[in-house]
This record gives sequence, structure tokens and C-alpha cells, in this order.
Amino acid sequence: MPSFGLGLYQADANERTVKVVKTAIDLGYRLLDTAQLYGNEIQTGQGIRASQIPREHIFITTKLYTTTGGRRQVLQSFQQSLNNLMVNYIDLYLIHAQ
Repeated sequence: MPSFGLGLYQADANERTVKVVKTAIDLGYRLLDTAQLYGNEIQTGQGIRASQIPREHIFITTKLYTTTGGRRQVLQSFQQSLNNLMVNYIDLYLIHAQ
């Protein structure tokens, strides 16, 4: 796990976030921290793809929002994050407590 990374809290769900993620990766950042609650997983995934850095070289953290229900809802939420980020796996999946 990289010792520093890019946190995407309050990053808007727009093209600017895509550019920020791509630029951060191009500058050497290898840890990205997002969450469904932030609403920018899709743009984070687009930035990852735009960077041309292989997925296995990027450590992705995202979070499960605590209002998510039981096991089925947790699995659906996890799958949604995979889809949003356009990746096959997430390196660290946290519970997002309020």
C-alpha cells in the first residue's frame, strides 16, 4: 500500500476530476481514495483509464456507506463500485461511518 495518495472527498463529478486523477497518476500518485458517497467513482475510473498506467500499479480504496442494508445490499454496493470505477477489483473496501 502506497504511503501517500490522492483523496477525492469533495471532488466534483465532472471532467475536472477526471483530469485531476489522471494528472495525479501521471505525477506518480499510486493510491486513490474515493467513496460512493462522494459521487465521483465514475470520474475516478475515467481518470485511471486515461492515465494509461496498468491497473495493478494503482491502489484503489473506496467505501461502503453505512446506510447500506444487509449482505445482499453490501454485495450490490461493492459491485456498483467496481462498475463505477471500471475495474475488476478494489484493493481496500472500507465502511464509511458517519
